[in-house]
Amino acid sequence: MFKNKTLLNLTVFILFPLFSQKIFPQQIVTDTVYIDFVPDSLVPVNYIIKSVTDRRHVNPQLISYSQKNKYILIPVEVELCTHKTLADNIKDGFQKSQNYADTFSLDINYFLISRYKGHFGSPYLLQADIPVYRYSGNDTSQVGTLVYNSRYMLSGRKMKKFKAYEEVMMKWHTEFKLDMLTTAGYARQLNGKPENLVETPLKRSHFLHGIVGGAIGFNFWMVEGELFFTRPEAGRSSWYLGNIIRYQHTRDFEMIGFGKKSEYFVKRINENWAFNVRTNFLLGLTKWNDTEDIKLYQLIQLSLSSGQYISYDIRNTGGFQFKTGLFENGYYIVSKPPGLHIGLYLSIGYKF
Repeated sequence: MFKNKTLLNLTVFILFPLFSQKIFPQQIVTDTVYIDFVPDSLVPVNYIIKSVTDRRHVNPQLISYSQKNKYILIPVEVELCTHKTLADNIKDGFQKSQNYADTFSLDINYFLISRYKGHFGSPYLLQADIPVYRYSGNDTSQVGTLVYNSRYMLSGRKMKKFKAYEEVMMKWHTEFKLDMLTTAGYARQLNGKPENLVETPLKRSHFLHGIVGGAIGFNFWMVEGELFFTRPEAGRSSWYLGNIIRYQHTRDFEMIGFGKKSEYFVKRINENWAFNVRTNFLLGLTKWNDTEDIKLYQLIQLSLSSGQYISYDIRNTGGFQFKTGLFENGYYIVSKPPGLHIGLYLSIGYKF
């Protein structure tokens, strides 16, 4: 029988890499990298942008953060900025229209470029919330919020980070101007609503999800908890990442596993229901029922699981949510044959 101290040491060894960034979050901003903003000059403009107001509580030139190590061990945070403020860059990116039908103003509630590090690719990710207001005489009314969770796969050649971010900004600005052109027509009832325009009032840039779920199948059952953030949804589908902790019970062993990067794909059926696909990589500790022939290294278990669910989750609104569907889990333990569990899954949670 293994001693409790050995199991405790192994637990600490496994958990430390997962949570070390949470334990030591302090970083020193010591450097700023500036990039050029190249605005789109091809998409036509038939309106005027009267003002652009940055509502973020950050450096008004900021578009992204980067990180490097100083003296090998000290994490240093670097700000990536445009030469002018982001608000000025966006406003200057609209040519002056001589024959205009409307006047708009814009806010910047959220804007950040990062690298999406998923299981099946690492595109650049630009996330932004830009409320659009239309002038009518001396009054203004909000048309909606242009929401971006845009993924950009750049060319295969390796490029410096600041050059990659310049290219992402250029691609996004063309997309943004096309959306503004469609939004201007939508405000005058000349065309349909652009896909990225969200008319539901948005109170936050991210939603926090807390979920408890479980699955049961032949010779196994499991329970798990998930905690993750999602962006407001625009369009029919979305991707996001989360964290998971799981307890699994079989006739031969019990396992507690941790997954730092679970990946979710959501395809909207309607405003209340969605189809959800999930993949998880977990590292787990195994407690064997019969320990007579078990080696120390067989405490470690690697798991790859997936699920296909129908979920009740009201788009861009907080509240209760639940999922039900199929659950599959493949696992591997050294010197043991691989195993597979298939069962029915059910979860309930709350979106804040």
